Amino acid sequence: MINMMHYYLFFIITLNIIWLPFAQATLQFSETNYRINENEEKLTLTVKRLGNLETKIVANYATRSGSAKAGSDFAVAKGLLAWTVGENREKSFDIIINDDDLKEDNETFIVTLGNKNETFDTIKITIVDNDIEKLPVETVIIEPQIETTTLPPSVSYQPPTTGEIHIIYNYQGDTINDATIGPNGNIADATLAGEIINEGMVSNSTVVEDATLEGGTVSGDLDNQGTIKNITFVGRELKNGQLGGTITVAIDDRSLGFIQDVSLLPDTLINGGQLTGQIAGHVDGKAKFNRAKLRNIELSNVIIGADCELAEDVILGEGVRFVDNATIPEDVDLTEALSTEDGIDINTDIVTDGPSLLSQINDLPDMQTNGWALVQNQESGNLEVMVDGRRLGIKPKQVKQAKRHRKGQININDDGTATVITAQGREILVEIKE
Repeated sequence: MINMMHYYLFFIITLNIIWLPFAQATLQFSETNYRINENEEKLTLTVKRLGNLETKIVANYATRSGSAKAGSDFAVAKGLLAWTVGENREKSFDIIINDDDLKEDNETFIVTLGNKNETFDTIKITIVDNDIEKLPVETVIIEPQIETTTLPPSVSYQPPTTGEIHIIYNYQGDTINDATIGPNGNIADATLAGEIINEGMVSNSTVVEDATLEGGTVSGDLDNQGTIKNITFVGRELKNGQLGGTITVAIDDRSLGFIQDVSLLPDTLINGGQLTGQIAGHVDGKAKFNRAKLRNIELSNVIIGADCELAEDVILGEGVRFVDNATIPEDVDLTEALSTEDGIDINTDIVTDGPSLLSQINDLPDMQTNGWALVQNQESGNLEVMVDGRRLGIKPKQVKQAKRHRKGQININDDGTATVITAQGREILVEIKE
């Protein structure tokens, strides 16, 4: 009996040791309840990660009024906290407490922590009143003059809206103009105007026309009517306006990291993210994508990296290029990407460092075996080939990427056209004229 009990205890302990590291990832506040004196002005809340570290975890925090009311007793606070795989350090955020001159009972409000799938933790904050009851103010008569002694009016907290900002605050739509957000700054729901240098966090805000937001971390939903440059994006959606510099999407979640309907300044680099809508680069300095997922999108003047993923509904417009042949989807139309106002440019290719379409055609075995050579007439610019002593005019009509198994072929069609499939997989439909 004793041996069996020992075996049972050993089994339970071993099972716990084995399975503990694989417990579900979760988050919780470092304390279950907080108390703060009204005159302390700021409360810092700390969140710690528990359980499985083999996955990322994201949560939104938000305040909710109780007997203490948002705006009068405390400033609304909401934002996003994110942990990468293996990260387990504690993270904090601040809530501004408003000190008024009213004698009142202690008041409470709620702070929640969670995401759309679950609520991780909820805590109650108690604001301890620090005011004493004030006696009615009397009129004091001194000599012939009458003076009335009155209390100064209550002054609510006014956050900075320009210059240096080092606070955590929800601006509720108010405008910040020509400011630097410091490393400890965390602003939300702001309207950004002028030049904003961000060294901290900006979330759920709007960048107005002609304004610039540069640097730092950006979270939540951003409506961009101006220019955003050199940021790390950990939010849900960044849409409209211009992007420039290096845009790094540092969150890998199917419901987050969307970049939609933007124009890109010359030489912009986008690392990661889910790109959708209309994305237009600059003809004089094509933007480049790395590790991006492209879906339901129309592109122009961009370079698509080898580690990108393209859906079947991608439209490749003017000036689009790839750095690698294997990334090009089968059957995708390349005509517009390779065209100029004079038609399909046979002297270029969809791959940045690849041989031109003209070279690809002339390298085909049928061309080599028969001694044919497709050339461009220097005077007319037309494409010509000599076949059995006849000079034939060749006009490219369409280019698409062939099926993987169809390469290195020339097929003559009954309607006076030919389908040329190069070794690189370009399927070129040409019209043949005597």
